[in-house]
Amino acid sequence: MFPPEYLPLESHGMSVFTALTFFFIGVGSVFMYNLFRRELKRINNKIEAHSKATTEKIKDTNEKVDLLFTKIDNSNSDIAKIMADIATTAEAVKWIKQFLWTGKK
Repeated sequence: MFPPEYLPLESHGMSVFTALTFFFIGVGSVFMYNLFRRELKRINNKIEAHSKATTEKIKDTNEKVDLLFTKIDNSNSDIAKIMADIATTAEAVKWIKQFLWTGKK
């Protein structure tokens, strides 16, 4: 039916066409493997870069939150001092009113 040189496999061995086909399939598969490996490295490097950037942003945000809590603690301390001063002033006003109304010391 077909001449033997066009058949993929002969009884005496492989034809030239089959050998070339396997050769190009092998070369193509190595090329595709290297292409996928290179692309995987590129994607992995991108992911690592974004991960590092996100970690830095998280650290920066945590530092800002720590500073904010320190400011809040200082403000609460200042408010407590002011409230103590107000209480002392209120007690002094009470004593002054008592002195003015009753004339007692």
